Amino acid sequence: MKNLILASVRFAILSTMAILFFVSCGTETEVLVHFVSIPGEVSQYNEAGFDNTVPESRCVAGGFVYAIASRKGETLRKGPFPLTPGEEFILFGLPRGTYDAVLLYYSPERLSQDAVDQLPLPSDSFEAFWDLVASPEVAEVLLNNSGAVAVFKDLKVKWPRKTTVGASLIPLSSNKFIGPEGAPPRCVDTAGAIRREFIRLEPNGAQSLYVMISNFDGDGIVYAGTVALFSAAGEKLETHTYNCDISPNGAESLLFTLPFDEVSYLYLEYAAQGDRALPLFYF
Repeated sequence: MKNLILASVRFAILSTMAILFFVSCGTETEVLVHFVSIPGEVSQYNEAGFDNTVPESRCVAGGFVYAIASRKGETLRKGPFPLTPGEEFILFGLPRGTYDAVLLYYSPERLSQDAVDQLPLPSDSFEAFWDLVASPEVAEVLLNNSGAVAVFKDLKVKWPRKTTVGASLIPLSSNKFIGPEGAPPRCVDTAGAIRREFIRLEPNGAQSLYVMISNFDGDGIVYAGTVALFSAAGEKLETHTYNCDISPNGAESLLFTLPFDEVSYLYLEYAAQGDRALPLFYF
C-alpha cells in the first residue's frame, strides 16, 4: 500500500511538472520564415548552373530582422533576430493566436532602440502604410535606405507545431531615380565603409537601366560588391557580384532589363570617394 501511495505521488508530481512545462512553452512559439531572397545573398550556382565562385566580400550578407505584431489593439515588438543566408530563420516568442498584422523589418545593420520604437504598423489603409515606409522619415532616417519589410495579414501563430510562412522582403527607399531623363542620386563618400543601398527606379517608359561602376582619378566608386535588380514585390530579377576594387579610370558596366513600366529597385554594395552622381542611365 505504501509503495502504491508513493507511486501515485510521483505520478501526480510528474503530471504537474509536465503541465507546467507545456503551459510555459505555450508562449515560446516558433514561426519558421522562408525568405524568397535576402539582399546581398550570393547564389550557390550561376546562371549556367555551375558553382558561383566569387571573391570574398568585404561585407557580410544578411543582417537583422525586427518583428512588430498587432492584435486586439496590442502591439508587440521583438528582435533583433540575426538573418544569415543559407540558415533557417525562426521568429521566437510570439504568443499563440491570430494577429491582425505581423511585420518583419530587415536592416543590414543593427538599429538603435529609438529607431526600432518608431518603425510603423499599418493603420486603416495599407496604401497609406506603403507611402509612409517609403518616405524619408522612415526609409532614410530609420533604415538608411537599406532596409526592407515583409508584411503578413491575419497571421495565425500555432503551438506546439511550428508556423511556416513564405516571405518577400519589399525594398524601402526614398532615394529615387525617375526616368526617362531624371538626375540619378548622389554617390557620397563612404569614408572607407561599404554602403548597402536600395534605389527606387521609376522608369516612366524606359526599358533598360545601364549601370557604370567607375571612378575618375579615385573620385567615385572605388569598390563594388553585389549589384542586383529587385521587383516591386521583392523578387530578385538579376544580380552580379564583383567583390573587388575598381581601379582608377577603370570601369565595370551592367545592363538590366526593367519590368515593363513598373517600379523596381536597384541594390548596390559599394565604397566611394568624393561626391559624384551615381552613374545610372535609362534607355
